[in-house]
Amino acid sequence: MQDKHVISRMTAHINLYNRALTIIKRKGYELFLYPNNTDDRTVGTYFAKKDNRDFNAEDPLQLLGMINIWEEQGDDWWNNPNYPSEKINDILMSESYPDSVADFEALDDQKYLDFVQKCQSFFSLGMFPDIEIKSDISRKELFEVISNLGKEEDK
Repeated sequence: MQDKHVISRMTAHINLYNRALTIIKRKGYELFLYPNNTDDRTVGTYFAKKDNRDFNAEDPLQLLGMINIWEEQGDDWWNNPNYPSEKINDILMSESYPDSVADFEALDDQKYLDFVQKCQSFFSLGMFPDIEIKSDISRKELFEVISNLGKEEDK
């Protein structure tokens, strides 16, 4: 069941590179591509420079993301007291790679319910039509679903 409210979907793909580079250019950055002449399938390193600040990344999407972080948080982006970083990646990693059902059992009822709702929202996108997360799913059942994600692609 696909979420009827989703009106757009973007995926990190080469077809977005020119859009990202156009945005960066319109923001006033000089662009340069340092070519990679090895066989490791990367094009090279993309550079953007403006006002004695430079950014580099393996692709334009990463480059645009870094520029947006700097533009929002400034030169002290890594330690800006006005923008303390939450440990969101740690949370996502623990949700996506649970060691055992005990990881879900350790969540209080509200946090578990919030996670179930997040899973329902994610799986409603229609990318996994065989997976439905019911509101009353047990912690063990949810662990089985989550711990098996991506494994079917290895076969």
